Amino acid sequence: MSDEINYLDEVMTTEEAIRNRMLNNISDEWDKEEGGYIYDSIAPVAIEMVFIGMMVRKVLNLGFAQTTNGTYLDYRAGEHGIYRKEAVFATGNIKITGKVGAKINAGLKIATEADTTLNIQSVEFITTKDVIIPEDGYIYAPIESTVAGNIGNVTANKIIILVENNNNITSVINTEPTTGGTDVENDVDLLERYLDYVRTPGTSGNVQDYKQWALSIPGVTAVHVKPL
Repeated sequence: MSDEINYLDEVMTTEEAIRNRMLNNISDEWDKEEGGYIYDSIAPVAIEMVFIGMMVRKVLNLGFAQTTNGTYLDYRAGEHGIYRKEAVFATGNIKITGKVGAKINAGLKIATEADTTLNIQSVEFITTKDVIIPEDGYIYAPIESTVAGNIGNVTANKIIILVENNNNITSVINTEPTTGGTDVENDVDLLERYLDYVRTPGTSGNVQDYKQWALSIPGVTAVHVKPL
């Protein structure tokens, strides 16, 4: 393979080198000086050949896992049943304080505060379960971020905004951090899983088999297998 790559580098070099090779293949009995018909006809072809050479190198690199990226890495990994992990929504709980006996339906929108000065955007969440405020005057409801990814992992006491008016609610707050949000798997991590799969295949329920299975789950970033 290295000889083929070297050959490509030798053949597809500069516009000048390509042009001179083409001119050398034409008999000296013809006018090949710059400004002449032959020279001016060959010059733009040589320029285009340089672009073709660049594209050939790019296509060659896209064909190998360690030099490809993005969608093409997805194609390469997909040949072995390895697929890029999707982003995961962050989850947690929100403390809702309000009118005793009031039913708070799932889908209540809440959010963190935005700060335009610090360029901090608001992060929205929704409750995922119907709850009724008991005599204590407050209740905890499960929540999920509306956008998947790390952005949904916020620290405690940050979710304090009630996005939509509700006369039965006086305040909301997350007393603990929201967790579990992960971004779409990046190229580096996907390539690592792919190479691990093809270089150290898992078979018949061995440790590697369990490791590869667990790492394929969205949100899982590290695995330690304990044999029975």
